[in-house]
Amino acid sequence: MREIEVSASSLKEAIDKACRDLNASEKTLNYEVVQEGSKGFLGLIGKKDFIIKANKKDNSAQIATNFIQGVLDNSSIKGNIDVKLEGNLLNIEITGKEAGDLIGRRGEALDSLQFLTGLVVNKEVEDHKKIFINIEGYRQRREESLKRFANKMARKAYKNRKTLRLEPMNPYERRIIHSVLQEDKYVRTYSEGDEPNRRVVIALKK
Repeated sequence: MREIEVSASSLKEAIDKACRDLNASEKTLNYEVVQEGSKGFLGLIGKKDFIIKANKKDNSAQIATNFIQGVLDNSSIKGNIDVKLEGNLLNIEITGKEAGDLIGRRGEALDSLQFLTGLVVNKEVEDHKKIFINIEGYRQRREESLKRFANKMARKAYKNRKTLRLEPMNPYERRIIHSVLQEDKYVRTYSEGDEPNRRVVIALKK
């Protein structure tokens, strides 16, 4: 996060200048007074400016929450949104009986929501944020399902001595397949094709 140092004859002027330089409002500004100003003798001798260090507050979690809440409201879906900022990652968990309606077939609607949230957040913040959204534990269930599927397809490729091309998957799901089979004795994996039709290929090791 960019930090600047600003000097001015009054604290108010220093804050206003920092807000302009950082394109921030006073509510979204963090600042620390480095040097207290003084008028000096007769306004001249020993006069000192106020010096502050300032940066813009990270409001990415609030931006994400507001956007997702708007999606829920427009879809007439009740749900709870929990956002945790971990470094440059926004980890977002949506819970509620109706929230599952946002998952879609094989998580396609969830992936779209995650993508759009990233666009909205990164349009407003200075430091790029990665977005990870989970709904009612869907990601964990999908991961376990993909692990079983990867091992099943590896056994099939080895048994039939054939190269298998899996259905198109998003980057997150492809990484799971690659990770599960990276130490396999008999098969190797690689990806081919262009998004959104990029897929994992399981081939026999030579």
